[in-house]
Amino acid sequence: IMLVSIDKLIFLSEGEMNFARNKFKNFSHKFFLLPFAIDRDIWKHSEIPKQGVLFVGNDGFRNFEMVHDIINSLPNVEFTVVSEFINENSLIHNNFKIYKGSWGHPAISDIELSKLYAQSLVTIIPLKNSLQPSGQSVALQSLSCGTPVIISLTDGFWDLKNLQDKKNIHFVSDESVQTWESIICKILNKKNPSYKKLSESGLKTIVEQYDLIKFSKNIESILV
Repeated sequence: IMLVSIDKLIFLSEGEMNFARNKFKNFSHKFFLLPFAIDRDIWKHSEIPKQGVLFVGNDGFRNFEMVHDIINSLPNVEFTVVSEFINENSLIHNNFKIYKGSWGHPAISDIELSKLYAQSLVTIIPLKNSLQPSGQSVALQSLSCGTPVIISLTDGFWDLKNLQDKKNIHFVSDESVQTWESIICKILNKKNPSYKKLSESGLKTIVEQYDLIKFSKNIESILV
């Protein structure tokens, strides 16, 4: 009923839009993709020393159990967590700092969160599989701050055209603690020659594809 009555339906995720096009082929001409945008005045790169691993998120498609397991499996790595759903009692080492907060009740401001991204070596986003583009804003914010991202490859991943494995992001398709641990350790290796390239490529992708000005032009072209 909704698809009959509306003129246009805008998706933030390529995965969701492709699912809708396959399921509702007669209405696919009404579907448009509008990638999420980042305010680079807030989420900006800065040349400051980087260390440790960052996890941010509260939505139900985050794999919090995996986050606990990852932190426990790497006792010599420092983790910073911004989430209400990571339980200190489930962590066995003293290698973490937790900021309890959510979108409606933030523990830190956007400016403070931007600094956490900028000073972290990598941001991890373990996810449960779904069509929802979970982790989208966190991944783009992190890349905009020059910090590489490791993220689960789900059915709802939003942009497989511009974000490519090992070029400007790291995908995890084998959801095991060992796989996460291996990729994290490779990125944290200070002798890793690809780190700078990965960071620069991620930031370049944000500038070229996820800027607010481009977002405004795209939505204007859809609505005309």
